[in-house]
Amino acid sequence: MRKLFRRIHHWLNRNRLERELDYEMTAHREMMPPGRRDAFGNTLRLHDESRDVWGWLWFDHLRQDLVYAARGFTRERRFTLSAILRFLSRSAPRQQCLA
Repeated sequence: MRKLFRRIHHWLNRNRLERELDYEMTAHREMMPPGRRDAFGNTLRLHDESRDVWGWLWFDHLRQDLVYAARGFTRERRFTLSAILRFLSRSAPRQQCLA
């Protein structure tokens, strides 16, 4: 349960936590000798790895997929209309004949 609350806290405060992480990474990189700063690693990769540990990766991917789908549906209105009509025609209740 504690893990769930921690993840919810990180999800709600992710902007602040990412700023703090960026600040700490910059501070650690500046503490390194100038010739060794490249050995620190890829900052973007480290951000992604920490984000994966903090939160729900599947939730972020689902959100991205839904945004992508919404953009596609608004761009192709005729396809969206035909998909909705097809879905509604399949889910409509059918009357059975007893003949």
